[in-house]
Amino acid sequence: MKKVCLWLAIISAIVLFVTMGIVGVKILDNNYDFMVELYIAIPFYIILFGSIAGYKLIGIRCPHCGKIDDTLLGKSKFCPHCGKEL
Repeated sequence: MKKVCLWLAIISAIVLFVTMGIVGVKILDNNYDFMVELYIAIPFYIILFGSIAGYKLIGIRCPHCGKIDDTLLGKSKFCPHCGKEL
């Protein structure tokens, strides 16, 4: 699942880079009709930030019991579920 989130982030970043480049070229040519490119970019922004958040959430699992917990975000030394050292 981590690989899926990573690849989604990479692909959406590439698409965003290309669409923003197209918007920049259009602005430099005094062509201000770039709404289609912005409509393409908006979902990819959402996918990018969603995949980054998903990658971070997957990374806070306990390596021993595999449970996700909000207290693991606080960089605790022990898992609150199984008690083993992280």
